[in-house]
Amino acid sequence: MIDTQGAQMDKFTRGLPILFGSALAVVVASGVAPPSHAAARFTPVAGRTPHQAIGATMEETAVRHGPRTIEPKAASPSPVPGRRRAAGPTHRLTVSVLDRSGQKPADADAEAFGVFDPATGAQVHGTFSGGSGQVEVPPGTYRVGTWIRTREPGLPNAAALVILPSVTVTGDTTVLLDARTTRKIEVSLDHPGPKMFLGDAMVPMTTRGERHAYRLSLENGVFISPAAGVSLHLFTTWTPDGTGDGPYQYSVVTTSKGRIPDAPVFRVHDAGLATVRTSYPAPGRATCVSTWTGPDLPDLPIIVSHGLVAGTAPGTHTVHTTPGVRWTDTLGMDGDDCTFETAEGTDSWERYPRAGDYTRRWHTAPLTPALAYWNLGDLTPAAVRRQDTLDVNMSLFSDGVPTHVGPLDGPDEDGHITGRTTLKQDGREIGTSQDAGFGSFTLPKEGGRYRLETTAERSVPWSPLGTRTDAAWTFTSAHTETTAVPPLMTVRYDARLDGYSRAPAGAPHRIGAKIQTPPGVGARKVKELRVRVSYDDGRTWRDTTVHAAGDGWTIDLQHPADAEYVSLSATAVDAEGNTVEQSTVRAYALRR
Repeated sequence: MIDTQGAQMDKFTRGLPILFGSALAVVVASGVAPPSHAAARFTPVAGRTPHQAIGATMEETAVRHGPRTIEPKAASPSPVPGRRRAAGPTHRLTVSVLDRSGQKPADADAEAFGVFDPATGAQVHGTFSGGSGQVEVPPGTYRVGTWIRTREPGLPNAAALVILPSVTVTGDTTVLLDARTTRKIEVSLDHPGPKMFLGDAMVPMTTRGERHAYRLSLENGVFISPAAGVSLHLFTTWTPDGTGDGPYQYSVVTTSKGRIPDAPVFRVHDAGLATVRTSYPAPGRATCVSTWTGPDLPDLPIIVSHGLVAGTAPGTHTVHTTPGVRWTDTLGMDGDDCTFETAEGTDSWERYPRAGDYTRRWHTAPLTPALAYWNLGDLTPAAVRRQDTLDVNMSLFSDGVPTHVGPLDGPDEDGHITGRTTLKQDGREIGTSQDAGFGSFTLPKEGGRYRLETTAERSVPWSPLGTRTDAAWTFTSAHTETTAVPPLMTVRYDARLDGYSRAPAGAPHRIGAKIQTPPGVGARKVKELRVRVSYDDGRTWRDTTVHAAGDGWTIDLQHPADAEYVSLSATAVDAEGNTVEQSTVRAYALRR
C-alpha cells in the first residue's frame, strides 16, 4: 500500500523514511540537505483527523496525518564493522500469528512482520497469508515483531503490537506471535483536567547500523506484549478538552528503558515536569499561532511531532513538558482565521535540563538573516564550502533568538518569499540562483575575495512587517579538501517592542544589537558598526547613534510623529576586513 498523502511531502523533507511491515527505517539523501519546510505542516491542523494505517507495507517519503507528522532523522550509520554476516547457509523462519481472541487474523488485519538483527540493524520483512509467513535468514539471534488490527469495544482501529525479543535461529525455526499476551497501554496525568489529544507508542527494534522502530497511535488504542531488552517510549500531548486547542498543553515522554513491562500502565507527575511559558507578539496585526512539538529520542530513527492551535497573537502559551529531552519545536503564524493556508514557521530545538519554570519568546521583530539552519537536528552553517562548491541555505526572515530559524526561500518552498542570490569573485559574477538565500556555486580552486549578495521580498497577508531583506557579505576563501565555513556575520536586534511589534511614534527609542556568526565560526572582532534608519520603506536613509554596550551595541533613534514603519540598515566590518551589509524594510511598526 502506498500512502499518497505522505508521498506528497517529499519536497518538504528531502529525506526518505521507509516503513517495512509497519516498522520504520530511515534512508536520507546525501549531499546538501536543507531543512524540512515547517509551514507545510500547518495546513492539516484544522482538520484534526488523525489517520492510522495498520499492518500495511508502506513506502513513503514522509507521513502527515492530520496534526501528526513523522519525519526522518539523520541517516543511520553503516552496519557495525566486523559484524556483517558472510555469505553462507540460510534457514527458513516460519512466523505464525494469532489475534487477541486466539484466532488466525484476516490477511487484511495482519499483513506483514519484521525480523531484525539487533547486532547489525539488518531487517528482513515477510508477509502473512492465512496467519503464517516465511523468510530465509542466516544463523543468528533476531527480534521478531508485527502489529495486528484488533477491533476492541469502543476502539475500532486499535492495534496489538507483538514482539519476540530474542529468537535464535540455528536451523529451520517456527515461532508464534500471540496477541493474547498483549495488554493495553494506559497513560494518565496527576492533573485531572487535560485530556489526551494525541499519543504515540514507539518501540526501537534496532539501535545499531540501520535503525528501525514500530510506531502506533495511542488514541486509537494500543495493546503491547511484554518484552525484555526492548524499550518503550510514549509521547503524549494533552490539552484542556482534548481537541487540539487551548492556552496550555502537556507534551510528555514516558520511557520504560530496556523492558516492555507486563502491565504497561504509566502516570505522569506534575512535579517532574518543566513548565515553559512562551510569549509571541503579533507581527503588526492579530494572527493565529500554531505549535508543533516532538521529542528527538536518540534510539529512534524518526521524530514524531504533534501540532495544535495555540491561540491568537499577541498571546502566551504554556507547555508542561519532560525535562532532559531534546525537543524539536516549530511556531507557525497565519491570519486570524486559523486556516493555516498561508502560514510560515520558525524552527528551534530546545532542551530543558530540569523540572521548574522557563520563559521564552518567539517571532519577535525585526526579522533578519540567520546564518544557520536546522538540518535533521543539527544547527548547520548556512554557507559551507565543500572543496570547490559553496552551498548556501539561509533564512532571511528570522527573529532575534540565535537558535531560531525562520522561513526560507528555495526550489520547493511555498512562494511567500521571492528573490535571488549572486556570488562574485574579485568583482566578477560566477553564479546566480533565482532563490533568496539559497544556491550552490562552483568556485575556482585558487583563493579569492568573494561577495555573496542576496535580496528577498516577502508577502504574507497577515503581516505588514518584514517585507524585504537585502544582504551582502565579503570574505576570502580558497580550496579546501574538507569543508570550510566562511566567516559571515549578521546583525540581530532586540527592538524592545510592544505586543503588536510596535514602538512609540514621535518619541526617542533605544534598541539593542548583537553580531552573530555561523556555528563553528568564533566571535568576530568588529571594528565598525554603522546603522541607518528609514521611515519611508527604504527610499531615504539617515544615520543613527551607535554605542558599544557589553558584548553588543545600543542604537538611539528618534521616531517621527507621522511615520508608520521603521526600516533598519546595518554595516559591520571585522578586524580581518570581512563585511556584512544588511537592510530590513519594515523592521517594526510605530504606535501613534
